[in-house]
Amino acid sequence: EGGAGPAGLALPEAAAAVGPGTMLKGRFVLDDELGHGGMGSVFRAVDRRRLEALDPQPYVAIKLIAGAFRRHPDALRAIEAEARRAQSLAHPNICAVYDFDREGAHAFIVMELLDGETLEAALQKAPDRRLGAQRRGDVLADLLAAVAHAHAHGVVHADLKPSNVFLTADGATKVLDFGVATALGGAGFDAAGLGAVTPGFSSPEMARGEPRDPR
Repeated sequence: EGGAGPAGLALPEAAAAVGPGTMLKGRFVLDDELGHGGMGSVFRAVDRRRLEALDPQPYVAIKLIAGAFRRHPDALRAIEAEARRAQSLAHPNICAVYDFDREGAHAFIVMELLDGETLEAALQKAPDRRLGAQRRGDVLADLLAAVAHAHAHGVVHADLKPSNVFLTADGATKVLDFGVATALGGAGFDAAGLGAVTPGFSSPEMARGEPRDPR
């Protein structure tokens, strides 16, 4: 069993290890691992096309989809479809998704590289795990703007939690991983079992396996 390749072929179950120095698609050179979670690992990477074009920002973020999804080809297809939809969500408070691609046993999402930290990390360092009043208001306003924009385009996040909210170094808030939990639920998969949703932050509809909506 494996994920579906570009021509409907199964992705191999075994995958060569990747890490700093690995090149994907002859274009993206992994530079450093930024973090990992249930869905996979995120790396900073150099986009050689941007480098050749003398782009002042040649770096992108690469999310390598976890190996568990290779055992669920329909789930992988659902994530790919949702990543394509997320490409249309151009908004200053949503992390930009540039592409979804595959190489060998690896499926990955190419995203905007952000400088800063997740809300989860910020709360862990804050006194009493609370941000200041002004910062809380700014984060909430940005967060609401992001989800309102997504809802207007028919996309429901369904997995909003502190680790999916990113506070940038210049003071903005960006929402990560739009639509993945909804895509998996709609495809009939246990999003929590696949590590793509956190039960403690789920809506009642997610917990009951019901259709997700903007509520």
